[in-house]
Amino acid sequence: MSNLSPPIHSDEVKVVFPAPHVLLLAFNRPKSLNAMTPTMQNDMKKLLDWFEDEPELWCVFIFVLVRLIGNVLGEAFARRSLVTGLQVE
Repeated sequence: MSNLSPPIHSDEVKVVFPAPHVLLLAFNRPKSLNAMTPTMQNDMKKLLDWFEDEPELWCVFIFVLVRLIGNVLGEAFARRSLVTGLQVE
């Protein structure tokens, strides 16, 4: 899987290959609560179009961490990194 080369994109979206044939896209704007921007929208379009054309990738996950006021469970979940290579702030 190391030969996969995603299109150029901003640092607002992280690209991770957690397992063979799996692509994980993670929003990376924690200070803005991962609010979508035009840059993110363009990045996601480019990355998802690339995913559709890439025969080595079979599955895509989109990871968006949101914080809800008063959500203690969400806070506890946010402190754990579920996928190698991703850190939640």
